Amino acid sequence: MPVASFVMGAEGWTPVGHKSTRDDSRMLPVGPIHAADPEAGTSVCGGIALELDRAGRSFTPWGPGTCPRCSESLDPQPAPTPPDAHHR
Repeated sequence: MPVASFVMGAEGWTPVGHKSTRDDSRMLPVGPIHAADPEAGTSVCGGIALELDRAGRSFTPWGPGTCPRCSESLDPQPAPTPPDAHHR
């Protein structure tokens, strides 16, 4: 499934808020980063209503801060093999 841009959960955005002399209007997501179903506008993991990332960046499965369920849906990881599985 194509994911045009990553999106933030409905919790919203918060200002970066760095102390500086320049105007810093950058925003950071509140909550985990979700992948969007491009047709429904909801999260891949469970239909949460989403707000598109204002910078239009792409969702990278398993990246920092990403929703594990969205990442698993888009890029399934093999189940870990128990250490003693080869000794039977």
